Amino acid sequence: MAITFVDGSANTGTGTSVTPTEPSGAAQNDLIIMATCVNTIDGVWTDPADFTEIDQNTATLGAPDTRNYIGYKIRGADAGSGYAMSYSGTSGNYASLISCYRGVDTSQPIDTTYVNATHFTSASNNMNLAAKAIDTTTANAWVVLYYFSTNPALTGVGAPSGFTQRDAGTGTVNAYTCDFADGAASTVTPGVFTHTGSDGQDPRIFTISLREIQAATSKLAVLKRNRHF
Repeated sequence: MAITFVDGSANTGTGTSVTPTEPSGAAQNDLIIMATCVNTIDGVWTDPADFTEIDQNTATLGAPDTRNYIGYKIRGADAGSGYAMSYSGTSGNYASLISCYRGVDTSQPIDTTYVNATHFTSASNNMNLAAKAIDTTTANAWVVLYYFSTNPALTGVGAPSGFTQRDAGTGTVNAYTCDFADGAASTVTPGVFTHTGSDGQDPRIFTISLREIQAATSKLAVLKRNRHF
């Protein structure tokens, strides 16, 4: 079953909690991803009980410093523990992205093991910084980029070449996500983003990959392979 994008949204605001709306059309066994960035670093993000954290880090290049989070869950028959996130530090400007994908392997949705040193990047005054490359490990994996930048609102947003834009929100913290379907296991090296606006932007970018659901080996195929027929 090929991976497809179902729905998503970007949210911006100020505070110590974020409650994104569940993506429209989300169903059982869909993959839900949340990514969030806040302009303070004196606390940590706490996600819903049924989410698995992929990464949480502090970025200090540029100003202000930010606390960044990304995590996921496989949706059950309903919204489960929901989508409310809380931040233990002082109130700050934030942006959050939530995405729903279908056709992702429910037992191993993240295709390539995430490593902060090689799959997260940040910078000062470089709004069109390229995201980190990633080596997909299975055919038909999707590479997804989650981009945040602080300071002025972007005047326009744009994906790297070959990527499809999904959701964007502009404000004190800008939020943007896009994806790329990789046909064969390979190294995917994103180009630069094509945003417009003041280049006082300080980007923070996650690169992750999603694994397509694996076809089950039929009983007949197993019997033939083992010559039990």
